[in-house]
Amino acid sequence: MRKKAVFYLIFILLIACVIYYLIQTKSLVKTAQATKKEMNAAFSVKLKSIELNLNLTANLILSDTVDLSFKVAGKLEEGEIDFQREKQFKKNQLLCQINNRNAFLQYLDEKKQFQNQCDNAIKILEKLILPNELVKWKVFASSLSENQLIADFPPVSNAEEQKIVTNLNLLKNYKEIKKTESNMSNYFYLAPFDGKIISINAKVGKNIRKHQVVAKLVATGTKTLNVEMDSSDYSNIKSVEKIWAQVGNFKYELDWKAKTVVEGGSKVTLLFKVRKWKHFDSDHTIAVKLIGKSLKKYAAIPSDFIHNGSVKTARRGSVVKIKVQQTFKDSVLVLGLDEVAKIIK
Repeated sequence: MRKKAVFYLIFILLIACVIYYLIQTKSLVKTAQATKKEMNAAFSVKLKSIELNLNLTANLILSDTVDLSFKVAGKLEEGEIDFQREKQFKKNQLLCQINNRNAFLQYLDEKKQFQNQCDNAIKILEKLILPNELVKWKVFASSLSENQLIADFPPVSNAEEQKIVTNLNLLKNYKEIKKTESNMSNYFYLAPFDGKIISINAKVGKNIRKHQVVAKLVATGTKTLNVEMDSSDYSNIKSVEKIWAQVGNFKYELDWKAKTVVEGGSKVTLLFKVRKWKHFDSDHTIAVKLIGKSLKKYAAIPSDFIHNGSVKTARRGSVVKIKVQQTFKDSVLVLGLDEVAKIIK
């Protein structure tokens, strides 16, 4: 009877072991299948360069528009042109001036006093018998006439000459005259470019204030095209094959190498100087097309891997924000992933 009981016990234990084994095996198979399924759901990221085809918005503005004003006050007088609206001018033409009679007389008086000091220096040099210095100072003194700009101050070459310069305050007085001479240019307004007068705020013959806007000038034939784009798009450009502005049937090619870049937060503005835009005389918003190649930063991934603008990487399941560049039927072209990254659903 005892033998029978022991036999049944052993039999039950064997049955239990077999059942436990089968259960564990089934669990391992499910785990392996789940792992395999997860591995199959992973996608290896490969970065590549793409053909860029960007549609951008640009503003065409009249460039080199400046206010005509003076650093001095006084009576406004004409220059070499009739000072009126729509009047065209050439670069460096005298457009208008401030009456400078009193300032000019003061300048001549200072110059005359300085010339007398130089004459005294020449007399001393003659007594000291310094022929080289004497010739040098006579040449310098000849530049002190009314109709000439004062020449550069002569270099001092010996102690006797330095003593004369110091005792007569020649260098100090020279600098004061040069400053007055420089200030005389404030009474004249020379055209900074070829252009025309687009508005006049003060008439010839009127007294104007210091820094008062007398007129507005604009360069003719030159405009600036301001092209705006996302900073991320700009930083990913490797090369530009072609960039042009399209206005109706008119197509204007731009020089990518000649652009000026102005960065500001999430946007970048590209400035292009353009000429011969006869279609416009005022500001306009126009379309710009850019064709080129990107840096190797783009990845094409299955669209079902993206959740709320992010993807999950196989490494610790971290979430990475991405920027969708282009959407296709079953995939998406994105920015923001690394070359060796693996993403999972």
